[in-house]
Amino acid sequence: MGLARSGWGIRLGGRSHVGNAKKVKHRNNLILYAVIRWRRPVRKRRPRTSTTDIWIYRLLRACRINCSLREVIRRRYPKESYVYGDISSATEFGIKGALEVMQRIDQSETSRRSILDDKAKWLFALASALLTVLTGIMTRLPFWAGFLGVLAVIPLLLTGMLLLWYFGINNRSVPDISDKLLSYPTEIAIRRIILRNWSSTVAYNAANNSFHVDLYRAARRLVSVAYILVSLTAVLAFLASTKKNNILEEVRGNPELTELLRGPAGVQGPAGPKGPQGEMGPTGLPGVGSCEVDAGSF
Repeated sequence: MGLARSGWGIRLGGRSHVGNAKKVKHRNNLILYAVIRWRRPVRKRRPRTSTTDIWIYRLLRACRINCSLREVIRRRYPKESYVYGDISSATEFGIKGALEVMQRIDQSETSRRSILDDKAKWLFALASALLTVLTGIMTRLPFWAGFLGVLAVIPLLLTGMLLLWYFGINNRSVPDISDKLLSYPTEIAIRRIILRNWSSTVAYNAANNSFHVDLYRAARRLVSVAYILVSLTAVLAFLASTKKNNILEEVRGNPELTELLRGPAGVQGPAGPKGPQGEMGPTGLPGVGSCEVDAGSF
């Protein structure tokens, strides 16, 4: 077996190992190209849409709240930045003043959410009280007037569902300490990173609070509708009971109508059998004094 050179490399026994290696490499490249070509494109992961989110979105739209389904799924509106200038060119005094302002805004948003939660709890208690009152009223309503009471239950139930979703899982944003923050050598650079992260956090929480404000507005509108329906139901129950009492008084005050409702007297039946003789009673007490009569007076 001799050695010879050719354009494909060194041949051993009439075969070219370099040529075979090139063919194998070319075949592998074709396979890799086919795999890449038929591979599914990587899509950005979207948040899952549940049936509850869809019903909440429709309920908010029915209450005249301008929002989208994506915002309902995320439970917040698109955030807006509080910093409109270039942070990288800010001076030390400018960053110091901006951090103080950002601290006040953060405290304001925290207080705003706390007050909003208290109002939502109060609204939930009011809806529960209206439902209890409505249950007591409906027991006194006639059958034909029960439709209005059932109609008043619907907005109360929708309010409860909306407020329970309001107090569900909440997402808040807080600043983090990253490696980039710890690696900066100067203090002003660190302050710039803190200002950028803090402004993004405050903007996220503000967008979250704004969305929950609209949730509270929708629940308040439903409670207002329920309050009007419960009031009408109470008035209807009062009128129905008054009409019932008037009818009873009219029947009792009219002898002819009473006799008509009572009907004619029946035929007298035969006398019953004589009852057994009762026991002899006790002897009476003797009388007091005497009775004297003058004979000459007659």
